[in-house]
Amino acid sequence: MTRGRAVAWRAARALGEALVPGVCPLCRGARGACGCERAWSRGLVGPRCGRCACSVARPLDGGLCRACRTAPPAFERVIALAPYARDEAEDGEPGVRTWLLRFKHGGRRELAYELGTALGALARRASAEPGPDAVVAVPLHRLRRAERGYDQADLLAARVAEVLGRPHRRALARRRADPPRGALGAPRRRGDLTGVFVPAGRSARRALAGARVLLVDDVLTSGGTVEAAARTLRAAGAARVEVAVVGRADARGR
Repeated sequence: MTRGRAVAWRAARALGEALVPGVCPLCRGARGACGCERAWSRGLVGPRCGRCACSVARPLDGGLCRACRTAPPAFERVIALAPYARDEAEDGEPGVRTWLLRFKHGGRRELAYELGTALGALARRASAEPGPDAVVAVPLHRLRRAERGYDQADLLAARVAEVLGRPHRRALARRRADPPRGALGAPRRRGDLTGVFVPAGRSARRALAGARVLLVDDVLTSGGTVEAAARTLRAAGAARVEVAVVGRADARGR
């Protein structure tokens, strides 16, 4: 995000809050009383793999699922804000899936501020010291970005970087416009993604050399997409890659 764009974004948000103070950006109810933010900020529940954050049946010896022990991913760990499930919270409050569907497919790009702020705060608490050198989004292909009008992961990454006080780097480019991973069955989601991502030019390679990178996406399901992106970052010279996502689907295994 450019400095001018960041300033404009903050100014627009401040103006909106001044005109309608205390209004929930999702349901337009009374902020705090509606429960929307509580529903998606409860964190992950149940035993999880310490690396890919997949749900497991019981606590793991050594903390890693079989997939991560057998074939360690290119990323060090996954930081997730909330579970991503088809069912809403038991109390009827909108879960993170509702927020993300409106953000991604409902044209609600301003929700990146709310979600990115919360994800950035979580990353600050959870990331290994001294924190990332750069924040990088898992990018959309240019054709899909044109269809949607914006890249939701890039908007999230820009806000996360702002919260962390770290540079936001557009260091990856997507070469293929594959079908959305969520529209595929699990075996196909884990299919071959080799060559999907490439470094975005020489300047990206220079920025990545020896860098600790926080890789940001909206949802992690099978993990194939972030694995391919992390592999590309490591091949370009990144020393360490951590992943931060808003929603982690409770699929077993990576």
